[in-house]
Order: sequence, then structure tokens, then C-alpha cells
Amino acid sequence: MRYMQVSGNEQNLARCSDNSCPCGLPGAGIPRGEGYVYVSKEIADFRADCLNEAETRLKVDLLSTQTGTAISAAGGVFAPILMCEQGARKRGLDLSVAAADAQHWWKTGLVPLRPTPLAGAGTSSDDAAARHAVAPSHLPDSSSQPSVVPQTATLRGFPKGWAIVWIVVNIAGVLAPMSDLSDSAVPGLIFFTMLLNTVAATGYFLLVKKRAIGLYAVLGANLVGFLIGIVQVPGYYITVKTGLIPGIITYFITRKQIRYPFGRSRVN
Repeated sequence: MRYMQVSGNEQNLARCSDNSCPCGLPGAGIPRGEGYVYVSKEIADFRADCLNEAETRLKVDLLSTQTGTAISAAGGVFAPILMCEQGARKRGLDLSVAAADAQHWWKTGLVPLRPTPLAGAGTSSDDAAARHAVAPSHLPDSSSQPSVVPQTATLRGFPKGWAIVWIVVNIAGVLAPMSDLSDSAVPGLIFFTMLLNTVAATGYFLLVKKRAIGLYAVLGANLVGFLIGIVQVPGYYITVKTGLIPGIITYFITRKQIRYPFGRSRVN
């Protein structure tokens, strides 16, 4: 049996990623080693010539270029779905096979390249044997396939550029008011806004490093900045421009590469 590479097995807690599952958002928690893997016929057919993720990304990019449409390689589109028991039962899957595939994926990061059988459909002897032992030939071999691109430690592509732009913007927000500290009637307030810009810049830097906590720093700093606009100082009208909306947009832009503990990240 052939296997396809699917990342994400390094985490200790996953969530049901089946959008049609009754467990709803953000998906039921699935502890390491548990859950059920669903492979549709469409996914098996698509991944037949791109067993590792490097090849899959190349194929998706080529398809996107040919169609002129942005295509997401999220789970259920070009990768199998990890789901809870409710989702597996709703789809009528063979629970023993789907659970064995999930356990194998947690251990190896590999999923069988064949559609998940339905309950009562029966399984082949090859499939049954494969659930108990995996030959070395099933693993991606650099001598017969292009080497797998390792998981990067930083954001890549447009999300990385987006974060860097906002790092620069927030650093500029720190430097710009420095000359006003000495002759301002409200130096404390100016210093505080400079501090908030520093926190936001640090948050975006952490996001570049794929640290989810960076988003908390960005949203927290900008939310406090927004509230500063409520402060009243006699003789002054305070206007604070914040990046709260860009901070929210950042979540949607980066959730394909950063595994957030809330919402439904699209990391494969």
C-alpha cells in the first residue's frame, strides 16, 4: 500500500476538522493517538502523484496558476480529515479502519492512499495487514521522490510580508512621537502609546516566528489603544489610530500557517 504525507501529527491535541460534523465549532478536542481519519476518493485520486507535501504544494500552485483562482490546500480539500467519532459515524465510515489510520498518522505522519471504506463494506487483506505493520518502503524515499520540504520555523509568502509591514509601521509609531515628549502637555499619554506600539511590533515579530501568542499581543495593544481615545484631557482632543482591524485580519491571513488554540486554524 502507498502512503501520503500529512503534517500536524506533532501536536498533542487536535480538533475535529470535519465542517459537517455535529460537534460544531471549534470542533471537538482529539487527544494525541485518537480520532478517525477520513480519506475521500477525490483526495486519494488527487494525491496519487504527489505523495509528499512538497509535491502537493507544487501541484496546488500549478492548478491555481492554470485556473487563475486562489486555492487552499486545507484539510478535506487536498488532505485527509481528522474527525471525532460523531463525524465518523455520520459519514458511515468503517470505524476500525478510520481509527487505525488515525493512530498510524499520529505515529508516522502518513495516511494510506485509498478512500476510507464505509461500514460493512469490508477491507482487503492488504489493508488489514497494513494496519499492523508498515514496511520501510512506505515511507517517503529521497531516492525515488523529491525531498520533503521541512516545516518552516517562520511564516512564508504573503502572511510573512504582511507581518513585516506591520512591524515597520509600529516601529515608526514608536519613533515618530519621541520629539514631542519634552514639550507635550501629556507626555505620559504619548509615552504610553509608544509602549503600545512596541508591544504590537513585538507581537507581529512573534507571529513571523509562528508563535500564536503574538496575536494576543497585537490585539491587546490595539484594543487598549482604541480605549485611549475615550480619555479626556482639558484643552485636547485625543485621536488614536489603532491597527485593531488589521490585527483581526492578521488572524485570517496567518491561520493556515499558525496553529491557534481558538477558532479553526487551517494548518494541515
